[in-house]
Formats: sequence, structure tokens, C-alpha cells
Amino acid sequence: QVLRGYQTYPLNAFNHIFATRGCPYTCFFCASHKIWSRKVRFRSPCNVVAEINSIRAKGLSSVVFEDDTFGVNKEYLNALCGEIRKGSPGVKWACEIHVNLVNDETIQLMKQAGCYAIKLGIESGNNDILKRIRKNITIENALKACRIIKKHGIELHVFYMIGFPEETEETLLDTINAIKSTKCDRVIYSIFTPYPGTEAFDICKAKGLIKDDFDVSLYYHQSPANYFCPNIPRERFRELASAAEKMIDRKNRMNRIRRLFSVNTLWRIKELGLGKSLRKAIRVLGGK
Repeated sequence: QVLRGYQTYPLNAFNHIFATRGCPYTCFFCASHKIWSRKVRFRSPCNVVAEINSIRAKGLSSVVFEDDTFGVNKEYLNALCGEIRKGSPGVKWACEIHVNLVNDETIQLMKQAGCYAIKLGIESGNNDILKRIRKNITIENALKACRIIKKHGIELHVFYMIGFPEETEETLLDTINAIKSTKCDRVIYSIFTPYPGTEAFDICKAKGLIKDDFDVSLYYHQSPANYFCPNIPRERFRELASAAEKMIDRKNRMNRIRRLFSVNTLWRIKELGLGKSLRKAIRVLGGK
């Protein structure tokens, strides 16, 4: 099969790869295990680096690992980072990692192998909510992981979510306060969305939060229609969500402006091209 209109896509649309399949964690809102299973399967480090080099041969200087949980096995991570340093020196790469896998040794190893950005799923600023959604973390450990990542000079993108079925105004405000205090380069914000096939969907169905005429196409991560937290009146939830969204937009905009002057800007300009980079910078400075 040949991709139609290949030349119409930006080059960096083709720099996403997998090193592993599967995720051993049990977050109740995620359906990844229905697709990949909870058993983690590993490509050989040599095979991964060969794909990285095929991507670089197209003129790209960076790749994005789309693994559900990068670095879930320490021995494999050591071998992969070693192979990247040996077989594809100078490559830049990003990934998503679990809070509990973050420590100085691991992050330093990843940094030395070219990691420039990490996504971290925190989700809530309230420990009771984190326990209920089975994140198996605490907000204290999550904020510590953020500090470790930033200490090593790596871009940090964090996931936060509001509106869980057991959410109260107090727990939601804990999350807003955690977002404000998180030192990161980008907040990836979502409103809780119970997708079919997840345990979250079954729980919402059992609680009567999902009716028989539920149209899944109307609900997505930022949909104003999302409302699955009966402990907060609908109008009040929308008020709190709107306030959170405005705060996050301001935080992200300031971070985007700051990143224009970061050490990663030069290689990104080379990868995107000067024209596209200038247009992107103008959009950022214009608040778009």
C-alpha cells in the first residue's frame, strides 16, 4: 500500500514509533489492555534503532515513542538506551513514562541517549481520586517525579483530568491547585470521558450516568457535554471547568513563548524548515 498524497504531509508526521506493545498498569479509564493486552512485548533494541535510522534518513532528527509506558522494564531500557547511543548518536526522542518509573538514574540514562521530552500521566491532584482510578501513585510522588525530570533539563508534558465519577468540588480544586504548582512545559488537559470497553464506562453505566441513548461521538476529552460527576451540580462543574481551562491556556501560552528561546529550538527549526518555524512562532506569540 502507498500512502496517497504523501508529499502533502509534514515530514514529522512520520517520526512516531513503538519499542513495546502492552501496558501492565490498570488505570480504570484506559482501554489499552483491550488492544495490546497487559503483557508487554519488546522489540529488540537493534530493530528499534534500525527504524530510527530509517526515519533519520528521510531528513528527520527526532522520533516519538508511542509506547503506552516507556521504560517499564529497566534491563530493556538500559539496553535500548545503550543501543541508541551507539547506533544512532545525536537523535532526539520523546516518550511517555509512568510516575513510579521516574528516578535520577533512569532519567539521566534517557537524557544521555537523546531524550528531550517526557509525558507524565498525573491525572488528579487528590490522592483519594488517584486511588479510586487506580493510578497507583500519590500526588506527592508525581510532583517529585516532575522535579527530577526538569532537573535533568528535559521538557515535561503532564496529563491532568477532571470530572471523575467520585469527584467532588474539593477534589477538583485539589487538581486545579496541583496544576498551578506543577513545574512543567505543557499541561495536557482532559475532562473525564468514559469510553466503551473501559471499566470506567461500565461503572458510569451502573451508576446511571450513561443512558441507553448515549452517543459516544458527542463525548471527547474537552467536550463541554462531558458531565459524569454527580457530586457536583452540572452548572457548577461547568463553571469550575471553564475556570480551569482558562488558567491552563494561560499557563501553556506562557510556556510556549518560553520554549521559543529554549535549546531545542535550533534543531526544531532545522526539522520543520525556516518558513514553517516562523509561522508557528508568529501563531504562538499571537496567542493561537
